[in-house]
Amino acid sequence: MYASIFGNVSAIIQRLYSGTARYHAQMMRVREFIRFHQIPNPLRQRLEEYFQHAWSYTNGIDMNAVLKGFPECLQADICLHLNRSLLQNCNAFKGSTKGCLRALAMRFKTTHAPPGDTLVHAGDLISDLYFISRGSIEIVKGDVVVAILGKNDIFGEPINLDALPGKSSADVRALTYCDLHKINREDMLEYKYTCSVTDSEFVGDHY
Repeated sequence: MYASIFGNVSAIIQRLYSGTARYHAQMMRVREFIRFHQIPNPLRQRLEEYFQHAWSYTNGIDMNAVLKGFPECLQADICLHLNRSLLQNCNAFKGSTKGCLRALAMRFKTTHAPPGDTLVHAGDLISDLYFISRGSIEIVKGDVVVAILGKNDIFGEPINLDALPGKSSADVRALTYCDLHKINREDMLEYKYTCSVTDSEFVGDHY
């Protein structure tokens, strides 16, 4: 009995140490990269904060690398599960067939942003549609905050997906730690035409 208890405790400690060791090893690589390329503050701080936040979200697991080890049918099921909250809560995806959602789920990419990070600068070309799954974001034109966005809000690509990609007219900045799903314009257009989605279903803030 005692051998079993100590064995379990030892395994738990080993897993914790393994995760900590991987974290420090990867952080060391980030800092070596920063030193080698002489990256100045505040960009250096932003890189470290992004790494820390991304690690807390993924525990250092490269999901893309993991997915590649499975057949496409399983990849679709995994992506559908990982994006289930977004697909269930966004009006644009309600009423879609499971086949459409499975195909769409595989096109989403997850990105993270620490407080103060600018996701989009005024003048940037906009080719993605962003869905906020956690956190708050401000839209700033000049020195004026024109909108505050939160969970389940959309920004990025214009509502009329048939229009040509445009440039951002504002800065989009994270107010808190944010987790976002983004999808490329071409992937969204394919979903729109295949699943007969109208532009009005992508109502959101587009800057």
